[in-house]
Amino acid sequence: MQVDTTGTDQSIRGDAPSRSSHVALAQMLTASFRAHGHTGNVLTHIAQGSWTAIEACMARLLDPSWDARQCSRLDSEILELMCDQSGIAGKTVRAELLRIVASAFGDETAEAIMVEMETRRAAKPPMTAFTRKRKW
Repeated sequence: MQVDTTGTDQSIRGDAPSRSSHVALAQMLTASFRAHGHTGNVLTHIAQGSWTAIEACMARLLDPSWDARQCSRLDSEILELMCDQSGIAGKTVRAELLRIVASAFGDETAEAIMVEMETRRAAKPPMTAFTRKRKW
């Protein structure tokens, strides 16, 4: 797969994610999540219907230079879904993230990205009591 994110074609298959490939990965994940009935509904709700905001959030979360201490409410909600293993949407988001990253970069990179997401989840500011109660 060829992705043009910086004016020159770069392959995202087989290499560790780069600063440009995280945008292509975000696009693939967003499309996949939007196509899934329940996950699409959950993300539509938490992003107030803005799929552009969801895609931008996914790109931020996958950006190696992103600082979790600067996360927005949407960043926090989606990061929770990526790391959650108890709710339906959380399980679906996590599995789809692993599947898409593994198909583009391999299983080892997919696992490394999940470890990074868990680390970022721990570093982000705490969620509100209202948000913490939700189990999608």
